[in-house]
Amino acid sequence: MNPYLIKAPIKINFSEINNENYKILEHEFYSLSEAEADPIAHWIKLKKASGEIDDNLKIVVDMLVELNRKIDRLENIIKKDNIIKFVLLDFTGDIESIGFEYFKLSKDLSQDKKYYGRINLNIYPPREIPMFFKVNDNLCKIEKMHERDERDWASYLRAKERVIIREGRK
Repeated sequence: MNPYLIKAPIKINFSEINNENYKILEHEFYSLSEAEADPIAHWIKLKKASGEIDDNLKIVVDMLVELNRKIDRLENIIKKDNIIKFVLLDFTGDIESIGFEYFKLSKDLSQDKKYYGRINLNIYPPREIPMFFKVNDNLCKIEKMHERDERDWASYLRAKERVIIREGRK
């Protein structure tokens, strides 16, 4: 198995899944879903789907939503309230290359083990992207990721491809 991978240095925090931590990690995964972690964006998505927000205004609406999120985060920091507390994961690693369903870490992990990880892609708006993955043949196969995160992962991969193509022309 040789999936298509491109160079993309990204940091990942991860833990091996076991009987003791599975429920906690699964709870965090679902709490970071679009509807839970970002109710404003979820509401906007529903309004766009119903046609109440014109595509021409999408950028302005997205910028206003992001400003609102920042204000909410600052307010929560000041009040020391409702700050997202992530589960402390056991390891930090470096992803050296990515594909649509796979990625490769710079260090090898135990074969046929399942892991939970969070990455912070260089995307807008910034957020932690949770995923479950399994290691096989020194490749990590993404087994579960939220739909919005899958789209952002694919967009990030395509953007990296474009950079590599442009650099190859020079």
